[in-house]
Amino acid sequence: MGLRRDGMRWAQAALVALGAALAAAPAVTLVPGAAVAAPGDPAARAVRVQRYVDIATEHFKAKDFEAALIALRGAEPLAEGLPAQAVIRYNIARVFEEMGKADAAAAAYDRYLKTSDTGDRRRKAREALTRLAGQRSGGLEIDCGGVAGTVIVDGFPEGDCPWHWDTVKPGTYAVRVLAEGYLPVSREVAVQPGQTARMLLTMRPRRAAPQRARSGPGPWPWVAAGGAVVAVGAGLGMHLLALDASDTVDGLDPGRARDEAQSTYETRRTLAIVGYSVGAAALGTMIYLLVADGGSPSARVVPTPGGVLVRF
Repeated sequence: MGLRRDGMRWAQAALVALGAALAAAPAVTLVPGAAVAAPGDPAARAVRVQRYVDIATEHFKAKDFEAALIALRGAEPLAEGLPAQAVIRYNIARVFEEMGKADAAAAAYDRYLKTSDTGDRRRKAREALTRLAGQRSGGLEIDCGGVAGTVIVDGFPEGDCPWHWDTVKPGTYAVRVLAEGYLPVSREVAVQPGQTARMLLTMRPRRAAPQRARSGPGPWPWVAAGGAVVAVGAGLGMHLLALDASDTVDGLDPGRARDEAQSTYETRRTLAIVGYSVGAAALGTMIYLLVADGGSPSARVVPTPGGVLVRF
């Protein structure tokens, strides 16, 4: 059957088997208007099987494998109990193999091997099963333990978990599952021909970032506050003394005494400015310590020529 040599042997084997069935059965005359033997009559069924086989042979030669398969499937139930049944099952498997349907071909060869047929066909069927082993598809099932997530296979989103794929080409696949509120899970899975690989993934919830334990500002803000009070008080005292020295300078005539009074005024004035600056810096430090302990990292103290500036 077919253009190939083994295809021709197929057709010849089918015809020989059917011929043997016909020879053993009573003759059936098929002419227009004549009565046809009952469907249960082996001879009548053999004739009908032969018609289907002839049709399948022509389609196989024309490489119309779909039509050949339809004809062979029509013949198979009629060939029940006849010698041709094993041959038909064998060639159904051959047609599936020609069509590139490895799974269907393997299943058909298995059905053929359940018959009592012996000889060369049986050996070829086992060889075909070995040959098809690497071509048959497998299955892949992924369960996320009740978590709704997106299944990504080899970088391509395939669907939602749980997910099932029946026709997977054998090989190794990278599986990744993404779910809101859960850590991503990545695994590799090997799919074997004719088998279903099942994966049960454990999705782990994302944990919130641990909060740093707060020990409080401690005494330092209040130490800074005390320093600020002392420094400002000292600056105020120096300020008042500088004013008194300024009045003294105004009441003296030019000379050594006035120069000494002027020097005293400048010294007290400088000390007053230093006191105010130190007090402002201490006050800014107190504020920074209190705000920083409250969790705001944006507060900062910026020194200025006249003291400090606290920015938020």
